[in-house]
Amino acid sequence: MMPSILSWERPSRCVQPGKVYSEQVMQLDRRKSGMTKAELERALTSLVRKFVEDSALDLDVGISFCDVHKLMNRQHHTELAYVQLDGRRCQLLYHDHLIAFQSEHAGLVFIAKSWVLLMVIGEMNRSRGEVKKSFVFEIGDSGSLDEVSFSSNHENACLILDDEFASKNGYDEFREICASRLVEWRDREPNVFWRGSTTGPRLAVPPREGEPDAFHWLHRLHLCQVIAGSAITAYCDVGISGIVQVSEKYLIERIRQSGLMKPPAPRDEFLRHKAVIDVDGNANAWSGLFCSLLGASCVIKVASQRGFRQWYYKDLKPWLHYVPAESDMSNLIEVIGWVIQHDAHASEIAQRGREFALNQNFQNAVTRSALNLFEFCLRP
Repeated sequence: MMPSILSWERPSRCVQPGKVYSEQVMQLDRRKSGMTKAELERALTSLVRKFVEDSALDLDVGISFCDVHKLMNRQHHTELAYVQLDGRRCQLLYHDHLIAFQSEHAGLVFIAKSWVLLMVIGEMNRSRGEVKKSFVFEIGDSGSLDEVSFSSNHENACLILDDEFASKNGYDEFREICASRLVEWRDREPNVFWRGSTTGPRLAVPPREGEPDAFHWLHRLHLCQVIAGSAITAYCDVGISGIVQVSEKYLIERIRQSGLMKPPAPRDEFLRHKAVIDVDGNANAWSGLFCSLLGASCVIKVASQRGFRQWYYKDLKPWLHYVPAESDMSNLIEVIGWVIQHDAHASEIAQRGREFALNQNFQNAVTRSALNLFEFCLRP
C-alpha cells in the first residue's frame, strides 16, 4: 500500500474519493436486501479499501457487523461504529440492525460518513504517531458519550470535523460565493432573518386537536411564535420553510394555518440581511452556523438547549463573534432589539465572525481533529 502523503497542504486529497465512497455505499444500501451479511461485509470492505488507496492513506481497514452494544457494555442507539485501532490497522464494526433498516436515513448512511474518521486517523498517524485504542464513534446527529463524535453534548467528547464540512471541502463553494457576492453592511436589509424546518425533539406533548397551541412543544416553532407576537416583528423575516418529522395530520394543518410559514430561501439569501438567527434542530444547525458566520451577518445564536457543539465551538466567543440568546428564548426579543439599535456594534461582530470562519479552513480542521483524536487516544 502507498505511504501516506496526507499533509497540511493536501488533506483535501481525500474529499473526492470520500464522496465517491459515500455514493457507492448508498448504492449498496439500496441493494442490501438481496445480499447476505457476509456479502455485504465483503462489498463494504472492498469499497473502503478503494477509498484508502485513492486517498493515499496508509491504513488497513475492514468493515463488519455485530452487536456493538455488547462491545460497548451498554445499550445505545445504532448511529455509531465501534472502532478497533491498532496503528495502521483499523476495524470498523457496525450494529447488525443497520442491515435491516430500510430508510436511507437510518441504514448504511452511517457507514457512508465514516471516511471522515479514516482521514483524521491517517493524519493523526502521520503527524502524531500510531496508537492502539478501541472507541465508539458517534456518527448521527445526537452524540452523547465521552467518545468520538461529529457533534456531542458530552463535555468530554472528542470532536472532529463533521462529514458535511468535509465533503464540501470546508464549504469552499460557499466561500467563493461570499467572496464574489458579499453585500456591504450598509446595503443589507436592516432586519433579522431565519428559515428552517420543524426538526428537533418535542419538548412537550402538543395540544390536542381543537385546543389552542402556543407552539411551546417544538423549539423552532416556539422561536417563530415568540417573534410573531412581539413588538419587533416588523424588523424580522423569520419563518418555518418546511414541515418534517411531524406525522399528525392535525398538527401539520395547524402549522400551515399558523402564519408562521415562509417560503424557503437559498443559503445566499442570508447574505442580504444584517442579522440572522442560529437555532438547534435535531442537534446543532450543522452548516447553518458556519455559513452564517462566513456570510458576515451578525449571528444571534440561541444557546443549545441540550448543549450540542461541534469541533470549532470552543473558540467561538459571545459578543466577539456572535450575539448570545438564552436557550429558552426568554431574552430573545431583547437581544434582537439590541442588534437593531446598535448597528455599528452589530457590524463589528459580523466582521469578526466572518474572519473567524475564514480561518477555520479544511486543512486547519483536519489538523485540529487529528490532534483531538490523538489526545483522546492517550486517555487511560
